[in-house]
Amino acid sequence: MRNGLALGSLVALTALLATACVVEPPVGTRPAPLVGVMPGDARAFQYGATGREVLDHPALRERIIGLFGPDWKPSAESGGKLPTGAASFFAHSSPPQLVRMEGAHYIAVTGCMPSACAGNRGLILIREDSELLLARVDEGGYAHYYAWGAPATRATIGPTVVDSAWRALESSGASPSAGAR
Repeated sequence: MRNGLALGSLVALTALLATACVVEPPVGTRPAPLVGVMPGDARAFQYGATGREVLDHPALRERIIGLFGPDWKPSAESGGKLPTGAASFFAHSSPPQLVRMEGAHYIAVTGCMPSACAGNRGLILIREDSELLLARVDEGGYAHYYAWGAPATRATIGPTVVDSAWRALESSGASPSAGAR
């Protein structure tokens, strides 16, 4: 009797999987781009060998602060929406990685808060020419998105693109919480 039930369940599951279909995203929704993490690519280190060096690089420092605007500093100082400030999400940062998406290369820096790496993580994506910066900060399960660059370019990039890079870095082991230092 037990074998018959197990066999029947297996047949039902197989039939369900065989008839499953892919549902198209809603009209106007942008599909997630293909993202590739390019480990060991020297171009990832053009602004520094560590996440901290990249964030403090003279060619990027003002752009990164501009990317986050008032959210860079704690909200008590700046009036931003992040109580601890975006900078705290990169207190521990991983070495930069090169990511290819949307036909361009991006330098990715992931980081987290030292006391809460699992829930308070961040990602900054710097297009190789440094003319476009994208970011995501996870504040205990709530995601904040940022973009810096030409308004027309920023308008074509959305959370789906940043989330795709986030997932690709996680699956490669370079996630914002995978041992960021």
